Parts: sequence; structure tokens; C-alpha cells
Amino acid sequence: MAKFQLRIANADTNDLRDYDRLAAFVKKSGFHAMSCGALFELSEAQMADPLDSWVRFTAGAAGITKFVETALVNAVFSKSHIEKNAALLAEKSKILARHDLKGAFRALEPQWLPESFYEKHPEIRGPRVDHPGVARSHYYSPCIDRPEVLAHYREAVRKLFEIAPEMLVLNLWGNDSGAGICWCHGLYPGRNGPDFCRNIPMGKRIAKWFRAMLAGAKDAGGKLEITQNTHAFGRNDTYEILAALPRHTRLAVGTGPFPNEPFVCPESRDLIKASAEAKRPAIITLDPTMVYPLGPVARPPVVYFVFDAVREAAKSPAAAVAVGGIALGADGVSASAEAVVSALSRTPKTWADIERGVLRIAGGLVGRDLSTALASAWHDVDAACRIWPNNGDVNHHLYPFYSSLGDRWLVRPIVPAPERLTADEKAYYSVHRHGSRDPVFEDSFFISESVKNYHVDDFKWPLGAYNTMLSHMNRAVATLETALEAAGDTQEARRLKNQYYHVAALRAVWRNQRNVLQCGSIIEFVTGQRLSEFEEQAATYRRLFLEGMDDEVDNTREMIRLINESSEKLISTGKRESSFVLPENLVELFEKKIALMQAHRGDIDALFPGVGEDDFNPETYGDIDENLDAEGK
Repeated sequence: MAKFQLRIANADTNDLRDYDRLAAFVKKSGFHAMSCGALFELSEAQMADPLDSWVRFTAGAAGITKFVETALVNAVFSKSHIEKNAALLAEKSKILARHDLKGAFRALEPQWLPESFYEKHPEIRGPRVDHPGVARSHYYSPCIDRPEVLAHYREAVRKLFEIAPEMLVLNLWGNDSGAGICWCHGLYPGRNGPDFCRNIPMGKRIAKWFRAMLAGAKDAGGKLEITQNTHAFGRNDTYEILAALPRHTRLAVGTGPFPNEPFVCPESRDLIKASAEAKRPAIITLDPTMVYPLGPVARPPVVYFVFDAVREAAKSPAAAVAVGGIALGADGVSASAEAVVSALSRTPKTWADIERGVLRIAGGLVGRDLSTALASAWHDVDAACRIWPNNGDVNHHLYPFYSSLGDRWLVRPIVPAPERLTADEKAYYSVHRHGSRDPVFEDSFFISESVKNYHVDDFKWPLGAYNTMLSHMNRAVATLETALEAAGDTQEARRLKNQYYHVAALRAVWRNQRNVLQCGSIIEFVTGQRLSEFEEQAATYRRLFLEGMDDEVDNTREMIRLINESSEKLISTGKRESSFVLPENLVELFEKKIALMQAHRGDIDALFPGVGEDDFNPETYGDIDENLDAEGK
């Protein structure tokens, strides 16, 4: 593990026994630091508007002032909320100390604060940071160019070290999800902020902020490394910040979640190289959960992807690595997390090296006799990933994060006429839908931050890709089912069954995506302005809609079976539903989805009035020639 000077494991949980077990794994695996800053609960002070789903982003994200109060920022969050967060952090710090690990605290900063704060401190108001297409109100972060705000951060970091003396890394993330820096190019509403700080160079602004926090650590007798994720800053701001970075600060560069394009894209590769040349080597981030594109899938089986991603990362001059999504399951940490550890300790140089690494992990999990079947299934999953068209998805429709979760397609019924559903029928899936304020999108299939612009011809290419992906996933599932039939009842077979559930769950989510794209695109053109282009094929599209609808009923029944049989969570859920967090009663919602789809199947005649069943006799080239000849006469 000599490649990276600093290795951080993002392996946080609020179950302290699990956290202790994870710390043991992290230490044994050669990491130096482990994440420790998860909130005890959502921040109620940031959820004043129950209809504004956008604020859940910030309410669920850690921020320094949710753990400590300062002379400037106090009485914003309840005393109880701060005490719970601080107590949890203190206990985690003790666990880290027992395992000789340091803490890594990921903070969304500077976060927006409620209007009640700015009523008392109007001069502190900084940039507007909300997403104009989604948020119901305007939200503002404090301006870090104000001396009193810099003093606040110095005091807050000092107090944070008093709670968690094992802390070493402060990973900052902003210009996203309710946090922002004045006059940055990456702000959702565009560059904005107070007039007085408009012309302050971005590098100077960020450097002063970092120095204030480094001073706070020094005040507490601690040592701090600051990393800043600049994915939402824009190129000019990022390179200006890099040129002004103080000592003990660095930029965090992601490898990208796309398994079908280079893991270290050219822009990231250039930034990593420039960081090394500036003697501020970057930290490179890897996530075996692929959390953003795979959304609610728990422990996705993307083992080949992980090996390949680490191989790419190891070629870079980055001096640190942060590995996300390490969590415990029935069989210990996920196979993908094991792949990260294996690849970091023995970096693969060739595809043959990756194959050997995958077989080692499969053998350690299910034994030698079953390892080939498991590795084969993982190989098909990897093949499906590399076909996935998500890297060309500018509006995020192909990300389950924005569809299965944000648009609620896992629990939402696919029906021919969504407007015919009653308000009560819509309520169970629409309350936390990541949608728009514009009522025109209420019954739309494709919202994604207020975008409605896709039709059948646009979706033919991703549908073809999804069908090919599903052919690989079907083979992966069949491979595991065949191996299980001959495996008997052994511990290895039970572990293979557990892997089967995760592969099948991933297939179900992608199958849901395929059906939504198929049916949704048909609704878009039938109810739009281009129906005349497709009228001759109306019966075919009527049939295709019903086929997609019926397949989704079968797929939903399959998800119910998987959830009921599996001893481990297959789809990530939370005790409190919010944007991008599904509720725990998924089976109940799936059953309601099926009932609604069956009850509204007859609405197909409302979508295709006067169109009969498909006679499976499509127009031929000969028919076309005859029609053209007739028109010529």
C-alpha cells in the first residue's frame, strides 16, 4: 500500500458496534484515517418548509455548526440536535483511538443558514445557493470574506477538535446541495454574492478561509489536513484555488462514477498532474458503491469496475486516496470493498491480474468450487455496466439516483394516463419526489430538475442499450441459479445465495429503468406535438406500452420476492423518507404499485383512442413502394 501517503476510508455508521468492527477492518487493511462525521439525525432547522424537497439535501449533510456553536452562529440548530451529533462524534473518536486511526470529517460548507440568522446578522449574508429549478425558496450561505465569519470557522474547528481529538482530515464539499462560496462559477443560480467581495480573487478568498480553520486546529493543539472537492467550482476557480493553497491543504479529485468511460477523465488527470507540480498533491476518491449512478442499490456487485478504477488511480501522481462506501453486511464488508483493499495492496497492471484478483475474492467468499460461477456472474455485471449509456445522459434520466429515487420509479406505477390517478393514489409516491415547482410536471414521466424534452426517437438508443445490459444481467442471474441448484446447503452456498440476491436486485433496478424509458417515451410523443409522425405505428406502440407495463408488474413482484427472501438489505432505505431516501415499507409500496397498475391498465384506450390491437403486420418496403407509386399517380 505504499503508493498513497494518506489513505482514508469512508466507512461511517451510527451503530457504534458496527463502527468498531469497521474500524478494525479499516486498520487491518492499511488505511490511516476513517470517516467519523455523520449526523445523528436530520437537521430540523433546515426543513421549515415540508413541501420543499430540495432542503433535505442540506438537512442530511454534516456541517461544522451542527456539532458546535460559536459566538457568531448559535441558536440556529437546537441544543438537543447539537448535543446528539457531538456525543456521537466523541464516541467515534474514542473508537478510532483504540484502533490507532485518525478521523476524517466530511462537511458541506459553508451551508445555508435560516433567514432568522440573517435578520440578526444582515451583513453576513453571502451567496444564494439554492437550485432555481427545484427549491421553493431562496437560501443563502454566509460570506466567508467577512472577518467575523473567518473567526467563526476558527472557533468552530477548535471546538470540533476538543470533541474529536483524533480528527486529522477535514474534507470540504460545496457549491452544491445548499452550500456555496461567493462569486464562484459553480453556483446553481449563477455567480452571485455581496458587492463588496465581488472582485476578491478566488484563490485569496479560499486560502484565507483555509488558514482560519488550520489556525483553529492549532489552537486546539491538533494537526489538520484540509481537502476541498472542487467538482462544482469550474475550471478557472479550481486552478486559481490550487495556485494559492496553503500548506496542509489539497484538492480532492474524483475518478468519476462512469464504468464505461476512462475512470480518470482528461480534466481530472490534468488537475492531478497540476496539483503534483504545485507541490500540493491531490487526493483521489474512489467509491465501490458507485452511489451516485446506482442510487438505492445496496452493495452493488461491481468488483471488476473497482479493480479497474484502482488500477487507473494508481497511475496518477495523487498522494492520497479516499475510498467510499465501505459497509458491513451478512458476509462482512462487500466484495467491492474487498476489491479496493486487494487492488490497493497489490495494484493490478494487466487484465489478467484483475481476473486473478477477482477469483481470489470470490474464492474467499464462496470457496473454490463456487468461485468460478460467482466471478462469471460479476463479469456479466461488469459487461452490463460498460454498455450502460449513463455517461451521455446530460439530464440524468438514466441515473437511478434521479429516477428510481428522485422520480420514485421503483414505487411509482407505470400507467397509460397518469392524470387519471386520484390525488390519494399519487400521494404515496409524489410527496418526496425530486420534482419541480411547476404543476405542468406533476404527471410527467421525466422531471429531473424540471426538464421535459424526450420523445420516442430520443429513447431508442438507450432502450437498445438497456436491453443488451439486461441480457448480460439475465445471464449473470442464470449462472448463479444454476450453481445454487447443485451447491447443496453449505455455508459457501448460503454466501453465494446472498450474492445472487444482490445481482438480481441490480437487474431489477435496471429493468425498472428500461420499462420506464419504454413507456414514458411513448406517453411523451403520444401526448405531444409529433404524434402524426407515428400514427401509422400507433397499434405497435400501444402494444409496446402494455408489454412494458406488464413486465414492470412482473419485475415488481420479483423485487418483493427478493426482499422477502434476503436476510440483507438489497435496496437502501431510511427510517425517515426524504428526497433520495426511500422508506422502509418498500414491500407495502410495491404491492400498492402493482394494484394501481392493474386497476389502470384499461386506461390504454385513453392514451390510444380508437386504436385497436397490433396485428403484428408492420409495413414492408414493398408496401412503401406501392404507396409511393399510388401517390405519384
